[in-house]
Amino acid sequence: MKLKEAMSAYLAAETLSREKLPYATAAAIVQVKRETREFAELYLQEERKLVEAYAEIGEDGMIRIDENGRFRCREGLRAADYEESRKDLGETEVAVEAQKMRVSAPERITAEQIEALSPWMEFEVET
Repeated sequence: MKLKEAMSAYLAAETLSREKLPYATAAAIVQVKRETREFAELYLQEERKLVEAYAEIGEDGMIRIDENGRFRCREGLRAADYEESRKDLGETEVAVEAQKMRVSAPERITAEQIEALSPWMEFEVET
């Protein structure tokens, strides 16, 4: 599994974990979070290192952020190179053992969440 896929699964599970769900679905969400948490943390740590390597630093020692909430690249560095490094980070292969669980579909879920959780969950829709 790619690191970005583990990160997406963690974020989807984190969002759904705030909802009231049937027990089996909630337990499956907890399992996904447990199995992906370390990879989400790794992704965030490594992404932070990339930002620190590329970002312009202000006199206060903080990363300078523009009006759009994006950092500015240091002189001599290119945003395209940062984006390529970030893409490479996301493509890193990680060992995640995903065991498929059949669970009741939440009342509301996004297509993005279904896709992110699909290595672990097969959602059953009650008719």
